[in-house]
Amino acid sequence: TRDRFKIDSVVFLRNPGIDAHTMTLVASAALSERLVESTTHWAGKLLLTTFESITLTTFTPRQMRSLMAASSMDITINAPPEDVWAILADFPAISMWVPMIQHSCLITQETSGVGAARRVQIAQQTLIETVTVWEPQRRLAYTIEGMPPIVGIAKTTWTLQPSPKGTRVTISTEIPSSRNPAKRFAAAKALERMSLAARFMTTGLRQEAATRGKKVAQ
Repeated sequence: TRDRFKIDSVVFLRNPGIDAHTMTLVASAALSERLVESTTHWAGKLLLTTFESITLTTFTPRQMRSLMAASSMDITINAPPEDVWAILADFPAISMWVPMIQHSCLITQETSGVGAARRVQIAQQTLIETVTVWEPQRRLAYTIEGMPPIVGIAKTTWTLQPSPKGTRVTISTEIPSSRNPAKRFAAAKALERMSLAARFMTTGLRQEAATRGKKVAQ
């Protein structure tokens, strides 16, 4: 019932402007990765992962019935949305700007748009990523298959917004979770790995945009 309480260095804040059953997670940029389990006003238990650059995640009673482990982070890239989109839209070429990806290629006849799919190789793991949303210069979303069966199919969404300094880029990740402790734990651990991948991808995207910008300037 308190408005503010602290559990193992992770601060939870009650938001008086929304439903009393909703709790908001605020993750400090200084926190190391960890798992946090809390009870949300008797609505059920959540297993959450926090890491640097996370903004906030909220869960309502309705969301609790189909719980998703979710994270998001954003950066600003010194390039217009059309230039950033050109990198993301070259769907099979992600290995060219994300160092942790050893190989990537198309596995469909479609090279862009909804339905286009690519194979991504990260060490010994092979993932299949299929486009579900394709909104040029605005939003790209795709499902990710190939993780352990207990994790299921994840989803990544890139959102681009013009900003005074270029483009505000947000990458969001969702992984199916559950009240089942084993599935909750697996989802949280998978989210940790995907949050690290998001850092590599946003860093690579920024560097690729800068490199292409220099080539155009020349």
